[in-house]
Amino acid sequence: MKVSPSQSSGICLGPLVLLLASFSGLAHGYSSGTGTPEDPYEIATAQDLVDLGNAPNDYDKHFVLAADIDLSGYTFDHAVIAEEDTEANTSGFQETAFGGTFDGNGHRILNLAITGEAYLGLFGQIGSQGKVSNLGIVDANVIGTGEITKLRYIGGLVGKNLGSLVNCHSSGNVSGSRYVGGLVGDNSGSIRASHSSGVVRGESFSGGLLGAIRAASVQATALASSLEKRLVASEMRLSVASWA
Repeated sequence: MKVSPSQSSGICLGPLVLLLASFSGLAHGYSSGTGTPEDPYEIATAQDLVDLGNAPNDYDKHFVLAADIDLSGYTFDHAVIAEEDTEANTSGFQETAFGGTFDGNGHRILNLAITGEAYLGLFGQIGSQGKVSNLGIVDANVIGTGEITKLRYIGGLVGKNLGSLVNCHSSGNVSGSRYVGGLVGDNSGSIRASHSSGVVRGESFSGGLLGAIRAASVQATALASSLEKRLVASEMRLSVASWA
């Protein structure tokens, strides 16, 4: 039956308004919360993580992990959160870095699998205002593949960190060309009480914990990893060390 304008306003408009109202409360797609420090968004499922990655306007909000999340069955070609557009012919990170807070609440993200080019990890880049704490990345497999000059800024947790990491750890396999680390590929921020274990493969600026350390603070941090080198030692500047 064809619905006339009068029938439309009398029959369909009301349900449509109610439907839109119900969706407005679920715009972010997270399990609960409002994104404030007092009521952070709860990340409880793999889909919650994917929704966060697809919402750069939320990267300045507050999040808490409500459960361990197993990413088995997911394979990404970019960072889950704060990915870089590797197709753009530009230098440096051009997208939105994560600048909020992400409290792992003692939980873990398991079986993270990424095969891509640059700025790889759970986070592609954490900005200077960003903070990640109390989070474990377990049995990650983060692999840089493609044009060798692009395989940079790769870590189990974050490709490039300008913010603060506290009480974080990672394990698994991480590989790339430049700025490759078990926890962080390139660090210009603060790292405290964190550690990494696993295998790291890189050609330069590569390390079991951090690929490169710039002006930063690293305290009470340790590693246990093996490192594969494919270039001569004179071309390596490693940040493989243990702080305790």
